[in-house]
Amino acid sequence: MSKSPWTPDYSKLADTYDKYRRLKPIDRLILDRLIRLADVRREREVSLLEIGCGTGNYITPLSWFIEKGIGLDVSKRMLQRAFERCREALFILADAAAVPLIPEAFDVVIAVLVIHQIWKDKRPTVFREAFRVLKPGGKLLTVTFDPDFLREHPYSLFPGVLELDLKRFCPVSELEGLLRQAGFRHVNSEEILMEMKYSSKGLLESARKKLISTVALLPEEKFKSGLGEFKRRLLSKYGEDEFPFTYKRTILVANK
Repeated sequence: MSKSPWTPDYSKLADTYDKYRRLKPIDRLILDRLIRLADVRREREVSLLEIGCGTGNYITPLSWFIEKGIGLDVSKRMLQRAFERCREALFILADAAAVPLIPEAFDVVIAVLVIHQIWKDKRPTVFREAFRVLKPGGKLLTVTFDPDFLREHPYSLFPGVLELDLKRFCPVSELEGLLRQAGFRHVNSEEILMEMKYSSKGLLESARKKLISTVALLPEEKFKSGLGEFKRRLLSKYGEDEFPFTYKRTILVANK
């Protein structure tokens, strides 16, 4: 992915992301589901490409089960961190809208929480590129958030975050349409839910560290002024104790 207005400067955030954004229970649930959907198993000799691989949270565990794994990203620093973690996969510094790989090379392409960071005019090209590098019968698995979920999430209480997120994320039905236009024959989606425990303290700390890409996109002055208001709103709505929250992600399954 080339730099878009919706992509933070990951060269500055790579070390923080690598330290704090390792796989959590919801991520492991998503990983398990991706493995099943992709039918990933050693005896099948699967070839897999991850676009927007970041610091390697998904390609690292997947590399143990596949014959060939390649992670692609536009951030050199993120890829350096990924390479330090995973020597079983290859990593390429490249744009997902211009994948420098031959056609029909992969059984599976995955994109986990990355499509919203790609400028909307480039999304059709990214999906066409994924279609091009997939073998006949291959699958593209795209993990995203539906905008309705973002309205429910506590991070929506941070001033300016929800407005920006609603520009970055588009309805699942719209993504399904883009996938069909790219040539995919069968497109469907499923929702993954997990009951989690949040705390105002933990959410505030994540915001301070800019672990949420939308927060990292805010102008520094707006970010600093928003922290105090975010804390006030969190405590007013949720208090200081832990509270339950139903976390939701959507997986789109597109078959070539």
